[in-house]
Amino acid sequence: YTSGTTGHPKGVLHGHRNLIEMSGIASRLENLGPDEEVLAYLPIAWIGQNIFSYAQWLVSGFTVNCPESAETVSADMREIGPTYYFAPPRVLEALLTQVTIRMEDAAAPKRALFNHFMGVARKVGGRLLDGDRNVPLLDRVKYWLGNLLIYAPLRNSLGMSRVRVAYTAGEAIGPDLFVFYRALGINLKQLYGATETAVFSCVQPNGQVKPDTVGPPLAGVELKITDDGEVLIRSPGLLLEYYRNPQATAEVKDGEGWYHTGDAGYFDTDGHLKIIDRAKDVGRLAQGALFAPKYIENKLKFFPYIKEAVAFGNGR
Repeated sequence: YTSGTTGHPKGVLHGHRNLIEMSGIASRLENLGPDEEVLAYLPIAWIGQNIFSYAQWLVSGFTVNCPESAETVSADMREIGPTYYFAPPRVLEALLTQVTIRMEDAAAPKRALFNHFMGVARKVGGRLLDGDRNVPLLDRVKYWLGNLLIYAPLRNSLGMSRVRVAYTAGEAIGPDLFVFYRALGINLKQLYGATETAVFSCVQPNGQVKPDTVGPPLAGVELKITDDGEVLIRSPGLLLEYYRNPQATAEVKDGEGWYHTGDAGYFDTDGHLKIIDRAKDVGRLAQGALFAPKYIENKLKFFPYIKEAVAFGNGR
């Protein structure tokens, strides 16, 4: 079922071929195999669980671990040490909040050590993760020492010591949050898709990870942007139809097989998709330029002193 965040939830009909084909494409991209460990903690009625714990398991043959209960997920994460992991931004935010609270309660010398090495990590951690050979030797030594004292124990505390590939999707993730995990040496990447596309449409490739894009289209996936800025998708993973709802199906899937996402975006110079807002909320300014309120609002909310922001266009 769709989430229903922008309307009433709808049942999405997928064929086995939809799920298996898209799972295979994504699994080959990440070289997933039988040695991977996955924690199946997501809601079972969600497409994410169907892909990450069912369809990709059928393709790759990895081990799916079930938590003992919802209350023990964090402990089970540390016990199992998944190598392939997915979490929506709200889960990653909750984990970071726990870390922040613990550090605020720590002794002053420990806080100072943490803040110093996190500064080093934010500076070069992501570059080292991407294999950048231009990182100075001194910074490499500092990061190695920080890994010994801070990053490795923190990854272990989060249950992410063995994570090889981690995805986040479902909503926009703040750059600071995204950079924090990559700075620790966790290969967190963004993907873009929907229940209607069997999750996978765009994925950030290793070495090409940016905090403000969702990567290029996957193999076999076609994307185009309409004149109004809406993102259209055509792929082997598209829904067959909405369950007992032909009218809703006709509204999102046209005669040429394009799925109308309702999202507005554009491609950057590297061919990576950048989502800026819901298409229905995007307007044009007097000069003709596209105006995306959510894109501006999210940028403003990245400042620590701004909790909420609302942007609107002047129609005069």
